[in-house]
Amino acid sequence: MCTCAFVQSLSWISVGAAPQNWTIEFDSVTNVLGAVLPKIENETLAWNNDARYCVTPGILWGEAHWSKMFDLALQLTSSQAKEIFTQFIPSVNRTAHHNRPLYQLWRVVRRQPEELLVKDITCGDGINWILHFATTKLGVSVTPGFELKFTSILFHADRLNPVEVGGEQWPDVVKYFNGMIHAMESNQTSLERLLDVLHLMPIHFVYDGNAKAYFQVIGNHFPWLSAQYRSANLEGPPWFDNYDKSAVVVV
Repeated sequence: MCTCAFVQSLSWISVGAAPQNWTIEFDSVTNVLGAVLPKIENETLAWNNDARYCVTPGILWGEAHWSKMFDLALQLTSSQAKEIFTQFIPSVNRTAHHNRPLYQLWRVVRRQPEELLVKDITCGDGINWILHFATTKLGVSVTPGFELKFTSILFHADRLNPVEVGGEQWPDVVKYFNGMIHAMESNQTSLERLLDVLHLMPIHFVYDGNAKAYFQVIGNHFPWLSAQYRSANLEGPPWFDNYDKSAVVVV
């Protein structure tokens, strides 16, 4: 029997004579900055924003790295856990470079009427997909009282206008992302970085890697960005046709 604890990653704990732990984390293959900032050569933007699962023995980075609270998400038999490791995770990790899933830090929402314009894809989504697979394909019930929550980096916009690569607005896109890169340069002082970031506000452009599309952001007002700790229904990867779209957790 295996138990699964949720801590923004999943920690698997085998129950038996010799208990063992593993951690499954879904994240950018580089790092967050590497996923949200392109490399720019002339007027070409090159992205390295693949997101994949990584399995490591033990509790990755130790318990102190994570939240003070560990939630028990579900219990699996060894054969059910094997299905996740051999069937579901490889189906995501086998995707080619620059193919979905791609790490998407920004979650863009229209205020009125409220509508999701760009969906974020971060570590919480990867865990969501595993729990969804376990409940819908393996018939495993989540632990009573368990609620999936994770953090999204959110900004609002009145609308998004598509921007054509190489089109009339393209030089403005390149200039904007160059400004983002400059603001994050390591040789900058904290004050210089802050001033550079403020100069980029309100948010002018956003790239949705999973849609492979650039957008001009219209109507991003102060506060320009916010961190939202939110509840989520269990959902599979939105582009996997053979998975049910969502499963409401009933506790």
